[in-house]
Amino acid sequence: MLPIDFTLGGREGGNPLDESEKWVLPLTIVDDDSYDYKANPRKHYRKAILRISPFNDYSGSYAANRYQIAMEGVSSTFQMNSVRSFVMDDQTIFVYAGTRDIDYLDRKNYKVFIKFTDEIIDHVFGKKKIEMWSDNTENNKFKVITSKELPVPYYTMTEEFDVQKPYLKRVYIDIHLAYEFVDYTTLPGSEMKYTVNGSLSMERELNTLIPDEDQQIQW
Repeated sequence: MLPIDFTLGGREGGNPLDESEKWVLPLTIVDDDSYDYKANPRKHYRKAILRISPFNDYSGSYAANRYQIAMEGVSSTFQMNSVRSFVMDDQTIFVYAGTRDIDYLDRKNYKVFIKFTDEIIDHVFGKKKIEMWSDNTENNKFKVITSKELPVPYYTMTEEFDVQKPYLKRVYIDIHLAYEFVDYTTLPGSEMKYTVNGSLSMERELNTLIPDEDQQIQW
């Protein structure tokens, strides 16, 4: 077991990783005379490529069975089984607009940022406000949609311990949102308008017997 200590995003987070890229950490174990250490001579025993997966309290894969994606001029809607979110900072994640995911080459153009705030908008149901934006509104024309039923995007977050396994804590997060955007890259020179409306849900299981936060999560 070799401990690895490194920092992501530069000194004090001044140059954060763009999680729309697929980052890896290549490692090579070498000889070290000061410790009288000799690397294993066998092939494949001293090199590794590790996938970097930063996380926060809100990142992960969300169920999207109540997430409707409609294209202007088309009567039917698109649906996805799940939507994966990525870390921006401790309070912020981003998802890709519409049906896009990590495998789209133009995914950088359609990031939708979601910031979880502590501002309570409904004390009875525990609703808290979220802030949403895109870093490419000039091109994708991202816009948050509000209505009487959904005056502002919001989320709820609840916790409970398993009855049979009292050390296992379950955290439930529900995000309720509505937005529209324009797909301007699929057909160059043409714009396709989409409306997204619904909710995303995630359950995270934490083994509280494990002291390390990253190891607690039952991925």
